[in-house]
Amino acid sequence: MPSGLQVRVEEIIAWKISHNPAWYPQPGRTLVLVGDDPNYKLKVKGAGFYNPSNISFSGARRTTVPVPEGMVPMPPLQQVFKRDLIHADPSNTPPHLMESVHSTFAPIGGMTLDAAMNDQLMFSQLTATGLPSNRPLVSYKYHELFLDEKPMGVSVSQLPANALSITPYHLYLAWHQPVVSRESLEFLRAYSGKDQFSLENPVHRLEVLAKLAFVAGKLLLQFSTRAGLYRFSGSPDNWNVRFDLNAPLFFSDVDTSRTLPTIASTQWGWEVLRNLISAIHQWVYFFMPCLTYEESGYSAQLLRDGSRDFVRAMLSGFFAESGEDAIEKITRKIWRFLDVPLAKVSREIRIGLRSGEYALQRHYPRPVFYFVMLNLLSELIQGSELQRVFTGSDTSLNEIRSYVDMSSQHPSHAQMFPGYSPSKTSALIAEILAIS
Repeated sequence: MPSGLQVRVEEIIAWKISHNPAWYPQPGRTLVLVGDDPNYKLKVKGAGFYNPSNISFSGARRTTVPVPEGMVPMPPLQQVFKRDLIHADPSNTPPHLMESVHSTFAPIGGMTLDAAMNDQLMFSQLTATGLPSNRPLVSYKYHELFLDEKPMGVSVSQLPANALSITPYHLYLAWHQPVVSRESLEFLRAYSGKDQFSLENPVHRLEVLAKLAFVAGKLLLQFSTRAGLYRFSGSPDNWNVRFDLNAPLFFSDVDTSRTLPTIASTQWGWEVLRNLISAIHQWVYFFMPCLTYEESGYSAQLLRDGSRDFVRAMLSGFFAESGEDAIEKITRKIWRFLDVPLAKVSREIRIGLRSGEYALQRHYPRPVFYFVMLNLLSELIQGSELQRVFTGSDTSLNEIRSYVDMSSQHPSHAQMFPGYSPSKTSALIAEILAIS
């Protein structure tokens, strides 16, 4: 980092310089600084937050305790950013059954020092193995700020020179907030292969999203097979985009990720599958609220057609060795599984843009979604690269079904989701698997 820029960064972290809202590419706790060389861009995470009241799709809205709002950024707070997110994660204890667990808490606008240091470690691992990501630079410690007696910190990394200020989520919402930079629009036009590409055209947006989903599927697998990492949130707002037509996505949000060698090899395969299913879950539920806005131009049927199907594309990227017919067979069953929640949400009017998870959860609590998906994906897993690399996890057809059956009976699911029933889950799985 150039010495002059480093001094400026440290003054910004210490709030000796007030934060400019323009530094924050979107609401949240991440700001981007550009050096004298416009290609030298720094990502500073945990040094403050921006939560303007006029942006309805901010992730800061998904809290159980409101986050302070304002048209200017604010310093990090020694208060927990409380979310009602519930994950389905493999247990560290054999046989590594999937349990429903609460999301880990972070400070509002900040991060713990441990998370900041882990962010740097993950970037080091990714760059060492040649995967596209930020370059690690430095973590800082706040000596006066703590969360539950743990010191808070900041992670500073260098973005790729060709990084853009958009994510796939910006494409989802281009009908709602179509303002993107000229450079981003040039990329989208070139990547789409259409000279007449228009953000106003929902078909064009979905076709680009599907192409990006294919890349996301490949990277999700390589995150573990090449970099030896797990627990990455592959949601559409968590992938960053760069102006590279061959490799447009890169990893930039990995502070909660972990290294596979720290857990038993028998757990590895289940963790990698969890990453894939989590990404599909999020790409679907992030999309659902858009169906309640006529001006979006979206429909459930529009999404399912060939080049616009981002679920099919993600599976094709992840299971590169599978033939088109095998992918098509499983994708068709996935959409049949989603028929009811998509049809019902389509009849609603203008629901919150960040409420998709709740809309899907009314029909399929997260563990139910995961268990159905594990069974649906079981055929694609056979002979896949995942199965060849992660031999410590028995992912044969019979073992996957046994694993799901045991996991579905874990008491955490009923504790987290009142009304959850293992028997109803088993019946639903049988019904979906029977679809021709």
